[in-house]
Amino acid sequence: MLNIREILDSIGIPVAEESFYTAPPLPYLIFMEQQDVRGSDSKNKIVEQAITIELYTNKITPEIEQKIEVLLNQIPVEFTRDRMWLSAEKMYETLYTFSLVGKV
Repeated sequence: MLNIREILDSIGIPVAEESFYTAPPLPYLIFMEQQDVRGSDSKNKIVEQAITIELYTNKITPEIEQKIEVLLNQIPVEFTRDRMWLSAEKMYETLYTFSLVGKV
């Protein structure tokens, strides 16, 4: 299956799974992964990964977004991108969500 940590490390900004113990300076990435495993009566052979990537920045950063999107297009995978302003934290959050299905 996809090693999302390895892929995101190539962008060159801090990356954590789920959360940072102490948040680094902006920008940084957090990713979350959910796996569903299923199959036939005798063996689980199908794994579905639901992945969310969260980009946190103090300004809209097309350069970083483009790096993420190039990597996602290289997989290739269909994805959704949403951006919002987090007023309490005074930062932008850009979310990328996608799913992958594979056989094991």
